[in-house]
Amino acid sequence: MFDFHGRVVYNAEMRKYKVIVEYDGTNYFGWQYQKDVPTVQEELSRAIRRITGEDPQVLGAGRTDRGVHALGQVATFLTSRKLPERNWVLAINRYLPPDISVRHIEPVENEFNVIKDAVSKVYCYTILNQEWRSAFWHRRAWWVQKRLDLEKMRAAGGYLVGKYDFSSFETANSPRCSSVRTIFHLEVREIFEVGRLIQIWVEADGFLYNMVRNIAGTLVEVGLGKILVERVPYILQRRDRRLAGPTAPPQGLCMIEVKYSRS
Repeated sequence: MFDFHGRVVYNAEMRKYKVIVEYDGTNYFGWQYQKDVPTVQEELSRAIRRITGEDPQVLGAGRTDRGVHALGQVATFLTSRKLPERNWVLAINRYLPPDISVRHIEPVENEFNVIKDAVSKVYCYTILNQEWRSAFWHRRAWWVQKRLDLEKMRAAGGYLVGKYDFSSFETANSPRCSSVRTIFHLEVREIFEVGRLIQIWVEADGFLYNMVRNIAGTLVEVGLGKILVERVPYILQRRDRRLAGPTAPPQGLCMIEVKYSRS
C-alpha cells in the first residue's frame, strides 16, 4: 500500500520476495505492463494474485522489449501470504503459461530495491551464422547468412569496454538523464552446436534503450566488412546513432543475469 506521497507503506505482516524468472519473449510485448496486450509482468502478477488474493506490486530489474528473452530476470513482490520457498515456486509456476517459469524465490529485506541495488546486468546476443535457416533457432537467434569475421568482431568489441557515453548505441530520442555507462566485460564467442553460433556477451552497470542490440548490429557490420574495426572508437566518440550499425532483431537477445552486492 502507499501513502499520500506515493511512498510504499509496509504492513507489519507484509514480506518482500525476490524471484528469478525465465521466459521466451516471443509472444509478449516485453516485460512491462501495457494495456490490452500480453506482457510478462502482467502474467507473473496474475499468477501471484491467484495465490495470495492481493495486489503483489511486481517490480522487475529490467524492462526487456517485445520478443526479447530472459534466463535471469529478477523481480520482487510484497505479500502477507506465508509459504515455504519451494512451495512458492511450484504454486506460481502452476498458474504461469508454459513460456514463463519461476526458477527461484527467496525472502529479502523490505528495503531491498531490485533496480537500485543491482550492480551489473549480463546480456547475451546470439547470431546463427550459416547459409541455411534453422527451425530450432529462428526464435532464439538472428540469422546472418554471410560468414562473419570473428577476430574483427572481437577487436571492435574491445574498444567498447570501459566507461563511455554510449549515445551512438542508444535509440535516438530516448529519455535519459545520462548516456554514460560502464561495460565491464564484452566477449564474442563461437559455438558449434547446430551450425555456427556466435554469441556476444556483455556485462555492464546498466544499459541504454536497445544498447545491446545496437552493439550487436554494429559488430555484425564489422564482421561483414561494412564497418572498419578502427572506425569503432570514432563512432563511440561522435555520440551519433547514425554512425553505428543497425539495431539487431529482438529474438537474439537474452537477459542472462542481474548481479547484486547483497540479497
